[in-house]
Amino acid sequence: MQLLRNILLFILFYFNLTHSYKICALKEHSMDCKGLERYNNIKCVYVDNELSCLTKIDSGEIHFGLINAETLFLGTHLTSNVVAIAQTKPETNVHYYQYETVIVSRERFKPQKGMSYCHPGFKTTNIPPLILKEFEQQVIGTDYDTKFETSIESEISALNNYFGPSCRPGEWTLNKPLDEYLHNKYTKLTELCDELKASSFEQALECMLKNNHSIALSSLNTVNGMGNTITTPLWYYCKNGTVSKEPCVWSKQPHKLLIVNTKENDLKNSLEKWLTANRDLADKELEYLKEILEDNENSNVQLKYRFNKDELLQTWTNFSFRYIPPSYDSIISRRKMKWCTTSDNEQMKCKWLSQAGVNYRIQPVVECVQKSSEFECLKAINKNSKSADLMVISTDLGYAARKYGLSAIAFPVTNQAINTLLLIKNNRNITRLEDLKGKRGCFPLYGGTAWLSFVKVLKGIDLRNESSDYGKLLSDLLGDSCMPGAMETNRAFDDKIDLTRMCKLCTETGNTCDASEATNLYFNTSSALKCLEEKGDFAVIVKDPTIKFPTNVSVMCKNGTFSMLDSFDVDEGCYLSTVTSSEIITRNNDPLNNDSQLALLEFEYWFSNYPHKPFGLFDSFNNINDLLFKDTTKGLELPSSEKDIIKNYVKLLDHINHYENGHNKAFCVDNSSITFFTTIVVIVTIFLNSF
Repeated sequence: MQLLRNILLFILFYFNLTHSYKICALKEHSMDCKGLERYNNIKCVYVDNELSCLTKIDSGEIHFGLINAETLFLGTHLTSNVVAIAQTKPETNVHYYQYETVIVSRERFKPQKGMSYCHPGFKTTNIPPLILKEFEQQVIGTDYDTKFETSIESEISALNNYFGPSCRPGEWTLNKPLDEYLHNKYTKLTELCDELKASSFEQALECMLKNNHSIALSSLNTVNGMGNTITTPLWYYCKNGTVSKEPCVWSKQPHKLLIVNTKENDLKNSLEKWLTANRDLADKELEYLKEILEDNENSNVQLKYRFNKDELLQTWTNFSFRYIPPSYDSIISRRKMKWCTTSDNEQMKCKWLSQAGVNYRIQPVVECVQKSSEFECLKAINKNSKSADLMVISTDLGYAARKYGLSAIAFPVTNQAINTLLLIKNNRNITRLEDLKGKRGCFPLYGGTAWLSFVKVLKGIDLRNESSDYGKLLSDLLGDSCMPGAMETNRAFDDKIDLTRMCKLCTETGNTCDASEATNLYFNTSSALKCLEEKGDFAVIVKDPTIKFPTNVSVMCKNGTFSMLDSFDVDEGCYLSTVTSSEIITRNNDPLNNDSQLALLEFEYWFSNYPHKPFGLFDSFNNINDLLFKDTTKGLELPSSEKDIIKNYVKLLDHINHYENGHNKAFCVDNSSITFFTTIVVIVTIFLNSF
């Protein structure tokens, strides 16, 4: 019995010795982490970004971390085990809030139709549009007129109908032609605007002070800072509908927040001791902890911590900063943008994307629709279903997408273009492109980028062939070949091809013609080279730096000449094509397309280019790469882009009827539509100037 007791005491002692709390850490703090972990109280768990920190604290993998407020707000409806226990502020700051919004007037009245509205403007601060539109949404609601092509015009029209002469300055949309059109059509909303000042909140307050029967969206700090210049008492319109002489705040924006897993009650007390009283940790250990937590860009500025604890009752209470609406409560004009996903991880990232859009008032609201495969998504987006609206696909699926009546509304752009090559086996009497007729070809994928590039070459040989059925064109010109996926109706439906010949090199050894490594030895780029070595006369592949250049093979350029190099690294002009690697596709001519494209531009602006973004549109999610978009994506381009890789890709699909006859006419896509909007702007301007 004594021995058992000693063993249990040893186990308990060992557990206490080795037990440590886990903190979120970026990899650049690895040296600080090594120093911290020597004390056996705290262990680092590396994360890619703040969002990963938040989700891992929610799951219990990590116990605590310090994140920006917007990241925590993003998780309001998507996490259940995270709580903020302390606010921070730089020691040089007076306030624990970056700003607190107020609705203020010189007159005591509740908002009413026809009053003037003074707004701080958009894109001049890092304030989320949800906050800048909070008052508007309360007085107008979300049931806007649906007769307009875009949600943004529905919104602007509703504001124009409600308010009198106002000042709502700056951009209303990132699409410049549309923004100009809206500003010229709804001039009443900028009638009171003077030149922009350095502080947009200050400008809104000055606008209100100069105009009778007006109300302003400003900040409490701005009102207090201009106190000496305000000669009349101010009235505050409160969120609950009352009017008060005392300030009532609509939304608060704190600095970074200390968050913990809700189950870690002892940790809350420990953190309070460590970070406010400097107790229970060695000096150097505390120094390491703060370096990891605060991730200071300026190490000379320290953070002050304010814990949300009732010291008298010794109980923890919850912070209340602002209302974060759920997605279902944020839809305007009854429009949603249904994003198709194909895995649980993609679906989860999509849900966070949806909430990020809600938190920044991006319309339409994203609804995530999960399907079992990319082809099931294509079917769902097709006009006959409409159970989904868009998805990101590899350009290898571009041909199939057009067959489903879909086209691109945007292109994700990376630094890595897709280069396709034509490889000819030596001693096959192929000296020019015309000699490829009747020859045996090996392809990585039916309808893929390499396949499309080769079709473009063949169309150059036979200029009279204007067929939009690319499969039939190849079927008529080539001999026995291997085109994985040719027998799959998802890829080749409506294509009138000789399936036996187009699959013979794949199947004659007992394999299938499926686009599957499990059943087709010749599927994908490296296996297409194996097909060339064993059976084919030529192969068309996507350049892959990990693959060794084969023997007894030459590269034929798209002009029919041969490269002098026994290498994949040929001159750019030798590639069959150089194209982009992915696209965002949707239905042709769908009324939602304008809105979807505008939303994508907003997502890119706030969640790609913006510093300290709470959500990374193109980043890994939960430390998992390439969800929704490739992690190497730098931004989005529209189909009207002048980038060569996009123009080249569009040309590959020029003659597919589903694409050509149903080309997206959204003003963001088609230059003729941009001209249409510009023409309207000119006409309106001339009309106004005539009076």
